Amino acid sequence: MKILAVAGLESPFLDQIEQVLHNAGLAPAVIKHEEESLTFEEWHDTVNNNLDIDYRYVKENAQYHNKLALKIAKVYSADKNASLWGWADPKTVWTLDLWLDNKPNFHALLPCFSPDRWLASRLVADSQNLLASDYIEQWLEVHQQLLRV
Repeated sequence: MKILAVAGLESPFLDQIEQVLHNAGLAPAVIKHEEESLTFEEWHDTVNNNLDIDYRYVKENAQYHNKLALKIAKVYSADKNASLWGWADPKTVWTLDLWLDNKPNFHALLPCFSPDRWLASRLVADSQNLLASDYIEQWLEVHQQLLRV
């Protein structure tokens, strides 16, 4: 059984890619947390809150790395017979090391956007009214992580 995660900058394109993959046969992932089903966004937020540390830096701390590894073990496919299952979530970028370390059958699809395309899409779609330099900083931070992994 193989696991595929789509990770990168937050974008409607991630959802579109995920939908295409599910239509092609990718089984959805299931996360159980205290008998409750979670989305990956909720799972990442829960992990971050429970560990009380920014998960972008978990790799540097073995104690948190081990706790998160246990949480990763609770993610599975809803279809036990699926040969390929996965999800799309931009926050997966920050836990790629942990997935790679703990799930040898883990693969990632990492779509990239040029900084000018990212900036244009954010300026049109975002209601946060951030400066252009803030959006470029977000782009740079995510792409540095993608290149590091």
